[in-house]
Amino acid sequence: MMAPCTDGSYYMYKSLVSLYYWSGSEPISQVWGNSHDRKGEGARSGFITVTIDGKKVMLLTTPVYSEKGEGQLHLWVTDDARLYDVGPVSREGDDAAASSLLYRSGKKELILLYEKKSGDSYSLVAVSLTEQLERIKSLVKAWEDMDTALKNCVSAGTVDPRIKNVCKVPIPTKGLVGFWSNSLEGNLWKDEYLRVNAMVHGGNVAGTEGGVRFRGAAAGAKWPVGNKGQFQPYYFVNNDFTLVATVMINVVPEAEGPVPLMGVRMNDNASTVLVGLFYTKDKKWGVTVNGKSRGLSDKDGTWRPGTTYQVILKRHWNEVYVYIDNNELIWEKVPASEYTPRGVSDFYVGGDGAKGTGEVDVTVGNALLYNDALHADGLTSLSVSKVTLPTPAAEGPFTTLGNDGEIASKLKPGEKRIGDGLNPKGPLPGETHKGSHGAGEESGSSPGDGFENTSAILVKDAPSISLSGDSSVDFDNLTRVRPDSGSGDGTMRGCVSRLFLLLLGLWGFAALC
Repeated sequence: MMAPCTDGSYYMYKSLVSLYYWSGSEPISQVWGNSHDRKGEGARSGFITVTIDGKKVMLLTTPVYSEKGEGQLHLWVTDDARLYDVGPVSREGDDAAASSLLYRSGKKELILLYEKKSGDSYSLVAVSLTEQLERIKSLVKAWEDMDTALKNCVSAGTVDPRIKNVCKVPIPTKGLVGFWSNSLEGNLWKDEYLRVNAMVHGGNVAGTEGGVRFRGAAAGAKWPVGNKGQFQPYYFVNNDFTLVATVMINVVPEAEGPVPLMGVRMNDNASTVLVGLFYTKDKKWGVTVNGKSRGLSDKDGTWRPGTTYQVILKRHWNEVYVYIDNNELIWEKVPASEYTPRGVSDFYVGGDGAKGTGEVDVTVGNALLYNDALHADGLTSLSVSKVTLPTPAAEGPFTTLGNDGEIASKLKPGEKRIGDGLNPKGPLPGETHKGSHGAGEESGSSPGDGFENTSAILVKDAPSISLSGDSSVDFDNLTRVRPDSGSGDGTMRGCVSRLFLLLLGLWGFAALC
């Protein structure tokens, strides 16, 4: 069940036993904002569950609002862990509000109905989403293929380049929402689950087998998991997460002071580190919790150059943890009043991009992000899967990158850097180039009709959608829509209540288990 709430976001609920008991579906709750600035109440959204090639997924539509307040509907798909913005599905120029999705499994057809606001009146638009459904199928297959590869991971004979030198035993995939191996494209470290790419910055960067080498002043990468405006696909990081990475410090730093290795930053003016790990030239580890850094003693272990470590940062509500090779370094509580108003902004590995950060030379690979705080069994499974990163060559084919400001300064006005969006662009694996996400051109509309027809409308071919004035359903009681007396042309006239669209979607209210 999905409900827009007055705090500015949509909440997701699932039924565990029956429809009498509902609990919050934390990983995907509060992902979608009600408005451009995530304030106020929102419109009712299309929301159904469908089975695609044996996998149950959820489809929903929510309006993306411009600064002027006009909404354009986007279609989303989620398996209760990963989310993907398929793209805009309402017609360009329509101020779309409430919506409903209908799916005919027999003919594998997906249909969108939505309200179009024009002044003080509303009309209904029906659109076929055949192209978007094909894209969803490709996406679900990519997710399943990646899961299968990780669950069957072995050290010998692995030919999939995405998981080569990644693991030697199966990796847990329940709750796994992101995986960054060694796929580099420009200034992007690409997520193999096709979600949010990490943005590489500073110094030099090169892909290695199973990872990425960062070298130079403040060289590193960050995932903007909590800085996405109206939609925040990783909202769960404000409650629970487990971030895992295999790391190797290649060179002992020459400068004094802490060198950041991995951490979580908050969304405030100071970019406060909620929890992070750093190292020093005397080969000691150090941690940062809620902006306060401290070195660790020798009993907590020291680091050696050229040695592979598995670092885990974990959060469970107001508790934060740091592990190295499954050994717990710290467990601390952060007062809720100090982190709740800010929220998580981003994760970083390598240098954190801050001014004054010294030279970095580290290799980071096999980064995994889970939407839950993994317990002992999950942490142990990850620990035994650790593989040794190859020692980097003295020189290699590096790509030189500036800091975020330098990259941004090279963009033209209004141009957006690749990877800043909610989903990567371009075709999915195995997918040929598709056309735009447009919903079709308007055709055949007649003045006064309550429906506006497009070339993609399926009302004529979809007997399951009964919208005729001769229908036996008492639309006046349900929606206050008054069918034109004597009309049998499949149209309705009058102001359409949003409850009508909600009722059409009620059959799709189901929970993913």
